[in-house]
Formats: sequence, structure tokens, C-alpha cells
Amino acid sequence: MESRKTGDFEFKLGKFGLVLFTLAVSLLLLFSFIFGVIVGKNIESYPEKIVRGIPNTIKKKITREKEPVPEIKEQKKTAQRPGEEKKKDEFKLTFYDTLTDKAKTGTVEKYIYTIQVASFREREKTEALASRLRKMKLSPTIDKIKLASSGTWFRVKLGDFPSYDAAKKKSKFVESRIRGLKCLIIKNTR
Repeated sequence: MESRKTGDFEFKLGKFGLVLFTLAVSLLLLFSFIFGVIVGKNIESYPEKIVRGIPNTIKKKITREKEPVPEIKEQKKTAQRPGEEKKKDEFKLTFYDTLTDKAKTGTVEKYIYTIQVASFREREKTEALASRLRKMKLSPTIDKIKLASSGTWFRVKLGDFPSYDAAKKKSKFVESRIRGLKCLIIKNTR
């Protein structure tokens, strides 16, 4: 079979055609730019207008719900009479007082640390790990937690430790004895 030779495509423009082609491309680019400016003009100021055609889930992420603005009541200014003291607002900030009182009395929040050894969906796996930890002379606890996103989970935890270093030391011990574990140290307030 003989192969057919295809002809090359050739497009020729004269001076007038080249000027016309350049002008058309320039107008197209100018129109695109102006259209982009018009669309993006009020996108920050009025996002509600832009998102009319977008589904509600995306719309909620883009637009923020407007919080009701509390009314500000204007007080009438009255001339102060001699001998009358100005009334001070009853509003008092106690932040500084609270901090200084704690510093004076020495009450500082103390933390205890808990080690979360593992978390499983199946109760059997949780019990097996807990019994393995008991054989290592540790006292694990099992917490049942129900998460809205992923259902019920069982967590294996180890005691309360007074410092992060003590919890870290114990978690390294457990990780070295049971292969594949990565313990999580949780900071709790007393």
C-alpha cells in the first residue's frame, strides 16, 4: 500500500490582515480584562451578590453571617453643677486583679499528664492490649467515647503523671515493649 502524502497547511496574511488580526486579539484581551475588573469589583464588599448561584454549603464558607449590631444609646450631656461628682461607669475590669491575686496566694494551676496508648473501634482489641499492659505490671484504663464523625471508640490510657518527663519516660518504655505503638501524651488540668 502506498502512503498518502498529506499537504502542509499554510495560512498567509497580508499587511492589512495582520493589522486586523492584531487588533482583534488586542480587543479580545481588553474585553477580558474589563470583564474581570467588573466581576471582581465588589467581591470583597458584597460577597452575598457573588454567591447567589453557589450551593448553600459553599455559600456558608464564603459569606459570614452578619452578627446583630447592639444598639448604642446616646446619653444626653448635662451641665455639671459645682460640687457634683461625675458618675463613673459600673463596669470594672477584673483581669489584672485576678492575675495578681493568684500570684499573691500562690495558686497556680497544676497539670497532670495521661498517656493514651491506643484507640480502637473494637472492644476485643482494646481488652487484649489492656491485658498485655497489665502483664507488664501497668494499670491501664479503658475509656469509651462516642464521636459524632466516626462513631464509638475505645481508648486505652495509662495513669496520671505529675510531669511531662515522667509521662514521656513511661511512654517510651511502653513503645519499646510493644512494637508499632505510638503513645500520645495528654495534658489535663487538676
